[in-house]
Amino acid sequence: MIKREYITATKIVAEENVENSKTVLKDAPRQVMAVSSVSDVDCIIIKKGGYIVLDFGRELQGGIVVSVLGASLGDAGGAKGVPLHITFGESVMEALSTIGYKNAVNDHSVRDFTVDTTVLSTQHFGNTGFRFVRLEALECDINFSCIQAFCEMDDLPYIGEFECDDERLNEIWRVGAYTMNLNMQEYIWDGIKRDRLVWAGDINPEIHTIASVFGNVDIVNRSLDLLRDFTPPDKWMNTIVSYTMWWIINHRDWYMYTGNLEYLSQQKDYLFKVAENIMNLLDENNEYEPSIHSYIDWSAKDKPQEWAGLRAVTVMSLEAAADIANALGEKALAEKYIARKNQIAHYKLEDYEKIKQITAICSLAGLVDLDYGADIIEKDGANGFSTFMGYYAIQVLAKTDRMDKALDIIRQYWGGMLDMGATTFWEDFDIEWTKNASPITEVVPEGKKDIHGDFGKYCYTQFRHSLCHGWASGPTAFMSQYVLGIFPAEPGFKKVKISPQLGNLKWAKGKFPTPYGVISVEHKVGDNGVVTEFDLPSEIEIAE
Repeated sequence: MIKREYITATKIVAEENVENSKTVLKDAPRQVMAVSSVSDVDCIIIKKGGYIVLDFGRELQGGIVVSVLGASLGDAGGAKGVPLHITFGESVMEALSTIGYKNAVNDHSVRDFTVDTTVLSTQHFGNTGFRFVRLEALECDINFSCIQAFCEMDDLPYIGEFECDDERLNEIWRVGAYTMNLNMQEYIWDGIKRDRLVWAGDINPEIHTIASVFGNVDIVNRSLDLLRDFTPPDKWMNTIVSYTMWWIINHRDWYMYTGNLEYLSQQKDYLFKVAENIMNLLDENNEYEPSIHSYIDWSAKDKPQEWAGLRAVTVMSLEAAADIANALGEKALAEKYIARKNQIAHYKLEDYEKIKQITAICSLAGLVDLDYGADIIEKDGANGFSTFMGYYAIQVLAKTDRMDKALDIIRQYWGGMLDMGATTFWEDFDIEWTKNASPITEVVPEGKKDIHGDFGKYCYTQFRHSLCHGWASGPTAFMSQYVLGIFPAEPGFKKVKISPQLGNLKWAKGKFPTPYGVISVEHKVGDNGVVTEFDLPSEIEIAE
């Protein structure tokens, strides 16, 4: 159920020609009242041509509510309306920027517009992702008795928990969970400002975060079904070949968390058709048609390494299709998928080493030795990471007993966004951007770089860049899975594997949702290694 929450501003970032501005920082009723004189009421007055920029303390999905007591437009104020310019921003500088400046846009959600409000009214405006709002009075003074933000998102309990002796990692876990929660609207969006779309590939780290924090929720099924229903089986989801492959992987992964065989069986006809298309995608020489849309990660876009990544995802999707076929009793199909997978995997990869994300996905697919891949990923720490595929890169480090390196990179990379003022994780990030850059919470002084408006590339240049992207939530799932060491050993957690990796931590504890209830674990480093205590629902067994 979508819940609406009202939030009072925590800070006035900038103002010009505003009276009694600090009133906006106080809680106030959103109901306007007829009064003898506006001067009798404690209200904020934005004078004609004036503006105020408000900080609401954290990223929100929603808009602004304004209660207007009066305006100096005279009698025309009722008939004509009182024009108010509203600009939302995920950073201060975006809120200060109008359409066109540094690629500021209204794509996927309208964040810069002028509205006609009226006296003695309370009105809600906007439906976007933001933390900062600029309000400008265009033609007259406007008296506000209340200005608040409202946030709308799925009102789900946080069932999963994570805590360790490093508060920076705890905060990263929480921010990843909140990032994902904001993007759980009617469907799973990738971004709440721009990218309000359901992307079949981006959903993979997102469903792992959802499973780790919220458990089995219907929004995953709805989103996967939407992708299926909008895409004929002879087409590719989101027009991207690899995204249909990820859709199959998503179903296998979600089935492992939920054990919902009835839902999996509903995908049977469509899934086996698209799996056949994937098997036939490569020619007799095991090569791809160069014209296909082969997106894997922005870091590899239009580079030779992208084809190595596509081969890896192809292999992973056929493995997933075989797992699903076995679960549905289609043993012959499963053998067919594995045989084709082996043909495709029997291929010398070239150039994958130059991009960590491609190295990671090739390592997880078994096309590259895990230790060799981990060597490449570990080199230079968080340099060269991406928010999407970074989730898979840290998995390679964990699978090769390099948890200390994985946690250090999480601290540097995802923690680097927190250092720049983030309260949600971004569409992309490069730690090089932080050099001589101001955080998103400040007006950028002369001589400094704007971390939001001066960086980005491909589709996310400058202010078009989303600062709340679900695919960046991977560390939340990773810490619940690999640090706490909780994995379903059989579909639906009929059996669970508990194999913690604390790396350079002294202790970690948490909870993981399952169809049978919550698994609770606590790990401490003792004289003879890690000591684990756990509590399981009675229906769950420990895997040997």
